[in-house]
Amino acid sequence: MIYSIVFSIIFPVLAVVLFKSSVLYIALMSIFALATAFFSFLSKKYDKLTIVFLFIGLLLAGFGYIRGYAVDLFMVITLISTTFSSLFSFKNNKLYIVLAWLFNAIAIGTYVYLNVSLSRAILIAVLVFLAGYRDIMPQKNTEEEENS
Repeated sequence: MIYSIVFSIIFPVLAVVLFKSSVLYIALMSIFALATAFFSFLSKKYDKLTIVFLFIGLLLAGFGYIRGYAVDLFMVITLISTTFSSLFSFKNNKLYIVLAWLFNAIAIGTYVYLNVSLSRAILIAVLVFLAGYRDIMPQKNTEEEENS
């Protein structure tokens, strides 16, 4: 819980200090960061998925800063993704996890599109969404598989 709160607050701070983002991006990042922190606090659970989304987002934003990439839009979409992920942890509704993985795929696809190419962005976005497919679909019980 504490990691997701701290990581979500770091995003808008980075946008102000390092990236010198526009006011619109800073406002959007602040809103979604506070929503992520709020839902993480309410869920009172250790949410690995939200922490992984935030950590990967911070890592890619750091690499983008070093290489001089445009990462403002990527950071906003990553925070939208983490908001839905923390909402899933709080409410346990499958729609939220689908939206979290969808926005995460869009975020990473946007990062690749802005900095590499459109064709690679589409491929990577599809692969990221398919990687999250196992979180979306119900998992079979291993005892049922052994009995069959």
